[in-house]
Amino acid sequence: MIAIGYVIAASASASILIALFNKALTDGARNGAARLAWALAATALGAYVGGAVGGVIHVIERGVVEYGSRSGSVTFHRDEHPLLFWGALGVLSAATCVLAALAAVAAWKALKKS
Repeated sequence: MIAIGYVIAASASASILIALFNKALTDGARNGAARLAWALAATALGAYVGGAVGGVIHVIERGVVEYGSRSGSVTFHRDEHPLLFWGALGVLSAATCVLAALAAVAAWKALKKS
């Protein structure tokens, strides 16, 4: 795992733990712990979105989108399967936009005063 992967995992885990601890102690009141949890969630999502945008740019430059799982992998080349390539790239881009929106909401919740 590369360093950014550790940052994402640590921020997400810490965010969840702080949120659970805050919920248990204060019944979810808006305080410093809640804001810290939101900030860590925004950090984790933002780092993931940054990597995803880099991946989408890399896919566009290479012209190959690849999906892999435990059972195998499938590759769509832009010249050989243009419809499948652009469809897969569109779905990946839409998922990245959803995660970016969630990161923005988390950051807004962390900075919100009331």
